[in-house]
Amino acid sequence: MSQVSELHLRLWMLSRRVQVRLLFVCVFIGIIASSKAFALVVACEDHERNLATFMEMTRVLWNERDETRASDFYPDELISHNSDDPSESAITRDLSDMKRMWIESKKREPERTLTTNLVICNGDYLVAHVTAEGVRIEGPMSGDIGEGRKYRSSSIEIYRFEGGKIAERWAANDSISLIRQLGLELDLSYKPLED
Repeated sequence: MSQVSELHLRLWMLSRRVQVRLLFVCVFIGIIASSKAFALVVACEDHERNLATFMEMTRVLWNERDETRASDFYPDELISHNSDDPSESAITRDLSDMKRMWIESKKREPERTLTTNLVICNGDYLVAHVTAEGVRIEGPMSGDIGEGRKYRSSSIEIYRFEGGKIAERWAANDSISLIRQLGLELDLSYKPLED
């Protein structure tokens, strides 16, 4: 086996181990989050820097909505796995993309707040279960029936840190519940993926 092939195999095995650990953490979060009421739970010994960055980012970007401080939390480029397009597994976002995302978010949902329920750290990774609450001012399409409706939605977010900033991110939210709260219709019929 060539050195390059052996390196690729080792990297793949390492990534599989990380994925298995993250899956375990996500299942654990789902179990904890299924309880009706819970206080913030933190399991981040020896990862205080990443925890502090996440908590400050939540306060500044999610709750105070200050996009001018995005560079405090994101590098010039980061990898985002938060696409709704299943054909794209990862997208490189630059700092201006992130600032624009926060500006648009503030415009659509100026009263939105985020509550952190659970945080678990492992190496360079931080996993959080969060709950967002707000009023949808502007729906996905102009004039949408979801405008003006209150909502509460939970999500699981995963962050990978490099040099004290978020280098990569994943998120999975309760989209079906959110869509229903906004009064939108859902087509839950089975549609196989095309090759």
